[in-house]
Amino acid sequence: MESSPSFEHQVFFEIHSDLPRESAGSIASTLRALDIIKADLPPNPEIADMGCGPGSSAIPLAKALPDAVIHAFDLHTPFLDELSARSPDLVNCGCIKPAQANMMEPPVTPRSLDLIWSEGAIYNCGIDDGLAAWKQYLKPGGFLVFNDVVWLTPSNERPDEISKFWAEYPGMQDIPSVEDKIEAAGFDLLGAFDLPEADWWTEYYNPMSDRLDRLESKYQGIADARPPLEMSRYEIEMRERFSEHCNYRFFATRLRS
Repeated sequence: MESSPSFEHQVFFEIHSDLPRESAGSIASTLRALDIIKADLPPNPEIADMGCGPGSSAIPLAKALPDAVIHAFDLHTPFLDELSARSPDLVNCGCIKPAQANMMEPPVTPRSLDLIWSEGAIYNCGIDDGLAAWKQYLKPGGFLVFNDVVWLTPSNERPDEISKFWAEYPGMQDIPSVEDKIEAAGFDLLGAFDLPEADWWTEYYNPMSDRLDRLESKYQGIADARPPLEMSRYEIEMRERFSEHCNYRFFATRLRS
């Protein structure tokens, strides 16, 4: 099999295509975060799921909020196709509206949304830019619920290996720093919690590990396939060895009127 400049990219998406989720999480954690704000949502809420991936949050949100309209935005069209295939009834009835769009510049009227939701996607832009970009689309008093990976231990207690691994995300913060950014951006923090460890494994790393087994056999001896395969294995190893130092944390917030 011949390689090409885009071959590593192809292998990366083979690793991630059709996984249950594209980051740590679970339906139970999505619904737990929703419960923090659900009672205060208006009837027929207008919602945007930013960086929706294959629908791992949009689908349970739509089922829990049957009168809502959820705009599901992602740049990667195959993820949107997966979302539609996983829940065609919710898409066909207009409860979920998948659309290829940049989550930083979504096709949404300013001050029109009751809730912005984002799981594992604010990582791509950083918390400062994400909060600044998204607040303009919320109605006064609207809600923003997101999760992001955070440090749980002080920098002087982290092994060099895990610090270097996460150096690719220079915006990664500890919990007090994220809370300060939320406050400075004009949001009130309503509740927060860390994901249970099972959320990393049941629907994310365990299926990914199975996928890697198959792809390592498929691409045996092909050098250009090694970087994404090895990096994915290393990512899983980092979680196994250093879980006490970082985790995804949900933050449920409300824009101050």
